[in-house]
Amino acid sequence: MGTCDLSNEIPADAFIVGCQFVPDIGSICYGTAAGDLVVFNVEQQKVRYNLVRPLIVKIFMLICYQAECVGFVDSEIRCMAWSPDYEILIITTGNNTLVSMTQEWDILLEVPLEDETDQKASCLNFFSS
Repeated sequence: MGTCDLSNEIPADAFIVGCQFVPDIGSICYGTAAGDLVVFNVEQQKVRYNLVRPLIVKIFMLICYQAECVGFVDSEIRCMAWSPDYEILIITTGNNTLVSMTQEWDILLEVPLEDETDQKASCLNFFSS
């Protein structure tokens, strides 16, 4: 198996908060703190056979295609992780929201994260009325 050099594709000032190879879509997916959600489609292709007597050696090459920005989060990406079966991507945004997405980049759910002091204040206001 080969390697794929992505250093020319990723901006030097990009701070990557998560990166994962997703086998089902054959892509490397990464998110940056600035809010970019990017995929590189990669595939392993058989390039040629070398005849070396008495063996036939298969030569493989890992091909990387151009980066494709599949999404952008205005409030930045703080953290991201794929589910174990790579069906769902969970993103924590800069405005304290959890976003879940499918492999096709469809948003399933957006849930605001409240800090504990806001929740206590809400309960106190509700009960004091």
